[in-house]
Amino acid sequence: YDSDVYVDKIDFIEGNKIMYFKDVSGSSKGELYFDKTKIDYDVKINDVYYNEESKQFIYYTDWNNEKDYGTLKIFKKGKAEKVYDDVHRFSLTPEGEVLFLYDYSMNSYKGDLYMYKNGKSKKIDEEVVTIFSYDGEDRGGYIYGW
Repeated sequence: YDSDVYVDKIDFIEGNKIMYFKDVSGSSKGELYFDKTKIDYDVKINDVYYNEESKQFIYYTDWNNEKDYGTLKIFKKGKAEKVYDDVHRFSLTPEGEVLFLYDYSMNSYKGDLYMYKNGKSKKIDEEVVTIFSYDGEDRGGYIYGW
């Protein structure tokens, strides 16, 4: 099927398509592939979400373990789109909007809550501690990690 695949993270999506990683560094990030197509590089392995209904991936790149944040991206219609830098956590609403925590402090455990919808990010609240994730089945997709 393919060569030099990272064997610790291979998942079937939509029944017969495969999501996998190559060129993995330290077992935490690498190049994300879906059905032999490269999605992106420097992707955090344990936080990839695929929405079956919209056929899009949501994931982090440039993850910083010390600061516990990375660049949040969406891959849809054949291209990667940056949502926001320095994102601590994310979740999807049942309607498909992306909720995420930005400027999260590892000292106070609080950050700003944003919502990404239709290509734009809007601040919702401040000093938010966490985002609770819905079950992946409620959104027609899968969360890898968490």
